[in-house]
Amino acid sequence: MNTENESCLVTGAFNYTGKYIARRLIQDGKKVKTLTNHPDNSDPNYGLIEIYPFSFDNFDKLTESFKNIKIFFNTYWIRYSYKNKINHEKAVQNSIMLFQAAKKAGVKKVVHISVSNPSIQSTLPYFKGKAIVEQELMKIFPSYSIIRPTIIYSLEDVLISNIAWLLRKFPIFPIFGDGKYSVQPVLIDDLVELVISEGMSDKSKIIDSCGPEKFTYRELVELISTEIKSKSLIFNLNPYLAFILSKPISFFMKDNLITFNEIKGLMSNLLISEITPTGKTIFSEWLRENVSMLGLKYKNDLVKHYHLLG
Repeated sequence: MNTENESCLVTGAFNYTGKYIARRLIQDGKKVKTLTNHPDNSDPNYGLIEIYPFSFDNFDKLTESFKNIKIFFNTYWIRYSYKNKINHEKAVQNSIMLFQAAKKAGVKKVVHISVSNPSIQSTLPYFKGKAIVEQELMKIFPSYSIIRPTIIYSLEDVLISNIAWLLRKFPIFPIFGDGKYSVQPVLIDDLVELVISEGMSDKSKIIDSCGPEKFTYRELVELISTEIKSKSLIFNLNPYLAFILSKPISFFMKDNLITFNEIKGLMSNLLISEITPTGKTIFSEWLRENVSMLGLKYKNDLVKHYHLLG
């Protein structure tokens, strides 16, 4: 695909995954637009990105946002339902509208960030919703790449960072159930490398994004604990009781530390892949190199997305 001087649109260019994708595109000399409800003028690339709101209430306006766009990098999704603001069913509808608007505007390629092991049959709204969105994308666009990451990590992620924060701050750390279910973290930079590569390709693909190391959840927690020299007692606990223990932290941090559906997804071995790893970065080595900076501050996902603290 000839992409020289062509514009790209990245949803959420000031949020987590979208920010890294937009940054890389700008470094590569691409013109970048974004759709976002949370523009961040403190972001180093703020002045380099053309900003539009998510106009889900106005299809024509949404379509206009995609004018002159050739490649659409879609990171739009929600982690969990929140009050009456949005739920996964609505996120599916919004995702379909994005694809329809992009198609009408003449976008040639969509690179869509999904999740490892999505399933229409899943009882978990996150994984079921992702599967529905994938199916709709394939109906609407002849050229697409669907990227299915496992657990994305960096110094800014929520899961790995907050595990480290909890291990630094609290004398106990409950493991959900037996802790023998597996996880396979992939570095955000390795994910972005794959995403950008797929954006430049004419071929349609569905591909997992995963790192080279697999751990049981307990092994992952113990590895982080060892590296940060935590004195926290790690022990197995009934998943629901562990979830109840998380509620006071959620209350005081004005966040959802974890949802019970997320616990069930974690325990269902959904955050791994059977393909040859696409990521090159070894998590245990990255952890050793970045341990002094990991988990120093709590990563508040709810505040970030809903601006509850103003």
